[in-house]
Amino acid sequence: MSAIERGLYVAVGAADLAAEKVRELPAVKIVVERTNKLRSTSIIDQAREIEPKVREQVKELQTRGEKAVKRVRTDAKKFGDQVREFPTEARKQIQQFPENARKQAETLRDDARKQFSDIRGRIEKAVGRDNGTAGPASKTSAKAPKTTTTAKVS
Repeated sequence: MSAIERGLYVAVGAADLAAEKVRELPAVKIVVERTNKLRSTSIIDQAREIEPKVREQVKELQTRGEKAVKRVRTDAKKFGDQVREFPTEARKQIQQFPENARKQAETLRDDARKQFSDIRGRIEKAVGRDNGTAGPASKTSAKAPKTTTTAKVS
């Protein structure tokens, strides 16, 4: 016996052992038993047992298929409507673009003014001025000399 033949026999023996061990697994045993049962019944009997189940599945699949086709047709119709309306909608949006852009610019400007006023108010409050009523801040850090008046009390 050559080394190649010996290797092949080893591989076949390992496969046979694996098949034997797999048959001992509970799930595989059930499948083997069912297969043996099917082998013992005739093909006509098997067909008679399967026929009602197949008919029920066919009805379910037919209903499901009808629903799917209906959904596809509806989606296709909606898509066609959107395609037909696209040029009109695009023209409308292009015509409205300058007005919409102007409105957005005005909104941004107004929001910026509000935020600027709010920040200015917070800064003035933090510095201790009341909304500019105290006059402009001095530009130098020099302070005016204090004049003291003393009153004589007799």
